[in-house]
Amino acid sequence: MTIIRSRLFWGAVLLVAPLAAFAEGQSDYPMMATADGMYVAASYGLALPGTTTFHVPLENDTQTDADAGTDWGLLGGRLAVGYSISGFRPELAFGYRTARITSVTLTKLADATSGPLLEEANKILEGIDWDDSSISSLEVVASVYYDIDTGTLVTPYVGAGAGAAQISLTLKENATLAQFEESESVWALAFQGAAGVGFYVLEGLTTSIGYRLTGTTEATFESKNKVALALGHHIELGIRYRF
Repeated sequence: MTIIRSRLFWGAVLLVAPLAAFAEGQSDYPMMATADGMYVAASYGLALPGTTTFHVPLENDTQTDADAGTDWGLLGGRLAVGYSISGFRPELAFGYRTARITSVTLTKLADATSGPLLEEANKILEGIDWDDSSISSLEVVASVYYDIDTGTLVTPYVGAGAGAAQISLTLKENATLAQFEESESVWALAFQGAAGVGFYVLEGLTTSIGYRLTGTTEATFESKNKVALALGHHIELGIRYRF
């Protein structure tokens, strides 16, 4: 709870400045948030709980599928550099996000999608504490955003991008006699879309709040396990400084 309160506090700080500007009635300001120029940006993204599917091939040419459920991702952010020109913002960003795995559920066991064996396996999995397990992603993405100039302190934006992401999976459980721990990583194509609102603070400085959809394509680990196409949903607080 302390971590969440701290995040919310700093998020509120990011938004207080532009709201204070409204209170002072600053309808005329020297340069719009959509003015041209190079900028740097940073953001904190809160990942919403979700599910990632994994395909595990077996020796007899069958396959086991598992859904890994994740908790709130409290650690995630982006650093970016870009250039504003005529409302458009081409940008290169480096991002990182991680979420704790809370559950693992089999949806297919040796190609079987129902039956006592699958049910019994899931009962065992329900009793395991996956507290030391996580899914994380380190990504490099090129994006283009468009700022909608409203002539006010508020600037809506939309954007999309593509790049590459290194997906890392760590699974660890100590609840059974056969203790299990596995860590592996794989590179995959990454894509994303975003929409939100920017708030003018002062000349060159803008804060923002928005939504970001992230995704990675199917990829195969060195162990031959596969991670399916995965989507992530994020609430994002950001700050941008234009030179």
